[in-house]
Amino acid sequence: MDEEQIYHSIRMREDRKVVPFEREREPDVYRKALEDITKADTAGQMLAIAYRVLSENKK
Repeated sequence: MDEEQIYHSIRMREDRKVVPFEREREPDVYRKALEDITKADTAGQMLAIAYRVLSENKK
């Protein structure tokens, strides 16, 4: 890996924004979502549940 690739790799990491998973705020909501996700049959259903929970609690 040359110097330019290393610099680009570091910049890409710095540009990403990490959103912490806030379990403390709504523990029951996340617990219920986790139960729903484990009962889901497909990956699409799991993603839909996760998206719903995160978008509801983003407010």
